[in-house]
Amino acid sequence: HHILIVDDERINRRVAGRFSTKLGATSAELADGDEVLAYIKERHPHLLAPPTSTTRAGGDGDTPAGADRLDAILMDIQMERTRGDEVVAMLRGMGLRIPVIACTGNAGAHDVARYREAGFTSVLTKPFSLADVAGVLVQAVSVHHLANGTRG
Repeated sequence: HHILIVDDERINRRVAGRFSTKLGATSAELADGDEVLAYIKERHPHLLAPPTSTTRAGGDGDTPAGADRLDAILMDIQMERTRGDEVVAMLRGMGLRIPVIACTGNAGAHDVARYREAGFTSVLTKPFSLADVAGVLVQAVSVHHLANGTRG
């Protein structure tokens, strides 16, 4: 699996990247939400494909030949320039369907409801452990693949 890690704190990106490696995944890192759309348009444009009557809707995880794979995004909420909840809402509006997991220190019931409303699949509360990351990623990616009839 390939994971995109988006956090304005370098140490958080490094920890999440190490956890991804320990879980057998590869990862890419971005330092702010405003970098995400350009990255996906450049590296993973197939994930923003609009739904048609003959294909599954949008970015369902299927990777066309020659395209880079992206299975999930771990995204901080509070970043310097662009908030994660704003980015995920925009991406969902453009057809992105892969799991996007909020990584935050603010995980009260009201916050979690707001994150889900914005389009996050699930929430990881900082600081998180390897087991936390593994559990959330396995569940989110498995459910996504089952719902879309794709393979993980």
